[in-house]
Amino acid sequence: MKTVILAEKPNQARAYAGAMQQSKEYKGYIEVQDSLFNGQCVITYGFGHLVGLKQPSEYKEEWGKWDLSQLPMIPETFQYGVSKDKQAQFSIVKKHLQEADEIIIATDIDREGEAIARLIIMLAGCSNKMIKRLWINSLEKDVIRKGFTTLKSNEETYNYFIEAQTRSQADWLVGMNLSRLVSILTHDQIPNFRTVLSIGRVQTPTLYMIYDRNREIETFKPQPYKEVQANINHQNGQFTGKLVPEKKFFTDEEYQSFFSQINPYQHTGLIQNVEVKEKSTHSPKLFSLSQLQSKANSLYKASASQTLQAVQNLYEAKLLTYPRTDCNYITDQEFIYLAEHIDDYFTYLSIEKPNNLNMSINSRYVNNKKVQEHHAIIPTKNVPNPQQWNKLGDLEQKIYQLVLKQTLAMFYPPYRYSETKITTQYQSLTFETKGNTPLEQGWKALLSTPAKEDSENQTLPKVSVGDPCEVKLETLNKETKSPKYFTEGTLITAMKNVGKTVEDDDEKAILSEVEGIGTEATRAGIIETLKKREYITIQKNQIMVTENGNLLCQLIEEIPLMKSAEMTAKWEKSLSNIGKAQNAQQAKTLQAHFLQNIQKFINHEVSNLPTAMKDNQYIQQSLSDRKASIEKDSVLCKCPVCQGNILDKGKFYSCENYKECHSPAIPKTWGGKKIPKQQLMKLVNGQKTDPMTFKSKNKKNYTASLIIKDGKVQMEFENK
Repeated sequence: MKTVILAEKPNQARAYAGAMQQSKEYKGYIEVQDSLFNGQCVITYGFGHLVGLKQPSEYKEEWGKWDLSQLPMIPETFQYGVSKDKQAQFSIVKKHLQEADEIIIATDIDREGEAIARLIIMLAGCSNKMIKRLWINSLEKDVIRKGFTTLKSNEETYNYFIEAQTRSQADWLVGMNLSRLVSILTHDQIPNFRTVLSIGRVQTPTLYMIYDRNREIETFKPQPYKEVQANINHQNGQFTGKLVPEKKFFTDEEYQSFFSQINPYQHTGLIQNVEVKEKSTHSPKLFSLSQLQSKANSLYKASASQTLQAVQNLYEAKLLTYPRTDCNYITDQEFIYLAEHIDDYFTYLSIEKPNNLNMSINSRYVNNKKVQEHHAIIPTKNVPNPQQWNKLGDLEQKIYQLVLKQTLAMFYPPYRYSETKITTQYQSLTFETKGNTPLEQGWKALLSTPAKEDSENQTLPKVSVGDPCEVKLETLNKETKSPKYFTEGTLITAMKNVGKTVEDDDEKAILSEVEGIGTEATRAGIIETLKKREYITIQKNQIMVTENGNLLCQLIEEIPLMKSAEMTAKWEKSLSNIGKAQNAQQAKTLQAHFLQNIQKFINHEVSNLPTAMKDNQYIQQSLSDRKASIEKDSVLCKCPVCQGNILDKGKFYSCENYKECHSPAIPKTWGGKKIPKQQLMKLVNGQKTDPMTFKSKNKKNYTASLIIKDGKVQMEFENK
């Protein structure tokens, strides 16, 4: 009997092999021997997505042309293939799968991992073989071995594959069709616009969310207003009070009307009430991926993808548990091992273990019913030794300590403080003052938290009900504040909590159930895609929308479903229902219905968008403005031959009248080096450039100038 274990990537395969009694690695696979398996056992692996959906031109040759007449592109049956750079590994995997009597899927335990494995198995023609599923949250040796003794059946996770497959097929339909549609319509009106405008099911509403926030900030006009504060002088000390109920005065009339009721010469007040309550707060919940990404961005300015990669590396190093989780809870099982290894964690941190730790289960953190597929991100039983620690990158070290301390904090007692609330009566006005006095640091002794800069931090004197005091009113001049630009951390949070901005109660409930737009596994990738496509840039940790990003958001005003969180809510709910179907047959029925609706949506947009864009004055003005901007930016200088414009033609500059004046084209790059505009202008005017440093094929630097001779750009070396 031959068992083939299919991992997602080489490192994961090696982690499995390291848990076995014997192993020997070959190119593309590892042979293992262990009492867990009867007969021969091989671990092989993909390189992530080994198999993917084919490109349009692979279905039909005419689909390779970007032409409105070819839209919509709706494949009769979706086809999958392997890219050339992954063919060799696929051949190795296919060979072993075809020889297998039993296949164990051991990719990451999420929808994407399920799809990666089952598409490989499908393309290898092995879907009818005996298939089982490894489902573990850690790559520790004992967890791996236990996982292979408690494998899930093929049926238990198959619907996750159908869900993931549906998501990718829907994304293909939307992305391939609408990206081409909007790009072609834009290029028709702006011939020099050489960028493909990419539209995606989650990517586009995310971009629009940023665009909408930035537009709100840019159009925001601060409004001045006044507030009244009481400066209170008691025989035992001074403090300030806030007017209750709170009131902001936006006009002089309101302000003057308020003060007309006050006798400015009477300053005597009375302590009307004093309340002292002991309060407490528990430590923050355990980390889900999105919360960890937000925290790391706030503390270290790390991007969402950098944090995900750091946590993934720590997972593969067997120091943290599975990263792509949306859960804040752990089960009794994880709590027990954390408690058993708590001394090791404190020793590693060089912190003396407190004597008052709570070693009993707290449902704020430990709840078996709240954990479905993955528990919160926590440390494994392993603690890094000095050699392991030194191999970790700076961000990985910071992330590990952040997760470890947040986890240990749940064992600490609550932070306790005394809250004093003083109510002061002055004429017809009531003022309230709050002050907090720490009683026990509890978990705050481990997790440093920034102090709040507000009146509740003031130290209050001892006062009693009925005490007289002197009150002087102070006017505070303030102004309304605009919203803040998104950071990657706050954007991740906004994507997760986007339901709070939706007005429709049903759609709000759907978004809440599916945790907003995107998933824990995909949000970082969505942000990276927006950066890669140059729709957004990061400036001082703030997300700004580029010209192309603004243009795309303006164009999709006529495709409301592509800019709305509501659309994502409905899609995610339908996709989630596929994964939760009672059986594979029901899942496939839901899949077919969902894809039919997507096709109807695509057909509608292809039929209606061209006319809608032409009739929309706002869109036409946006296109006109962008065209003018591109034409202005595309002019390098005047042609010395005919005085026409030297224009940007993509990879080179040439005269707009080149057919008549025959001036030579000037490449933007030479020898892999981008030529500065100042030097390009010298070439255009027949001058030699300044000496520039180039790199040879042997990757050695050399210095040369460029000059046009006989109508061609040539190099000229200084030593000649």
